[in-house]
Amino acid sequence: MTLIPDRSGSVASNDARIAYHVYGDLSAGVPLVLLHGNSESSKRFDEQVAFFRVNRPVVTIDSRGHGDSTLGDVPLSFPTMADDVAAVVEHLGMERFDLFGFSDGGNIALTLACRPFAPLRSLVVVSANLSPEGEKVWVRRVTSAAAWVLRMKANVLPVLRNLSQRLDLMACEPNLTPEDLARIAVPTLVVAGKNDIILPEHTELIHESIAGSQLVIIEDAGHTALTTHAAVFNAAVEAFLKSVAEREG
Repeated sequence: MTLIPDRSGSVASNDARIAYHVYGDLSAGVPLVLLHGNSESSKRFDEQVAFFRVNRPVVTIDSRGHGDSTLGDVPLSFPTMADDVAAVVEHLGMERFDLFGFSDGGNIALTLACRPFAPLRSLVVVSANLSPEGEKVWVRRVTSAAAWVLRMKANVLPVLRNLSQRLDLMACEPNLTPEDLARIAVPTLVVAGKNDIILPEHTELIHESIAGSQLVIIEDAGHTALTTHAAVFNAAVEAFLKSVAEREG
């Protein structure tokens, strides 16, 4: 599936250029902003863009060091990547928007939502975690070992710097707490697959830490439920977004 955006561009954020793609007219409703996972790009969301753009404008962002966005000079971190999202929102003049983050994109979304950020209307967090301890043990072990090896190699081969930083991000971050999440004051939907690499009790902790949040577990699905179970997944998110719009009047 090849989707053609109505508008593409990039914005300077600190020391990087952050690429974005706009589908639809941003003045035709509250935009939905999509944030992809680690070592992916906005192409991850082809099915979601095709589905959600029917009822609202959609904006996809390539995280720094991913897709068409540059890496910059500072180490990758979720606070820096949250700054990048804010820069795109402000650049595009979005007075209100709904934010959808998958995996590391969900971690970016949580990081941004913990701050006072007036344009944010609602939050959809998919297969996210507060810390590396939220992942299953085998995932943590594989990620930590790979990150160590790449860190050593990147000292000799600078071309590996980007990949090394991505793995370090997974191995060492995020560093959020339930107390941080208690500051989130927008309607929130927490989603995960029944067989996700995120521990089920950790997903429950995220849900319980955000007052009034909703929780959806996709049966027979793993970490990529948004793709493997796209119809069920998209319907659940659409129902949530419609309920947010109805409450707002």
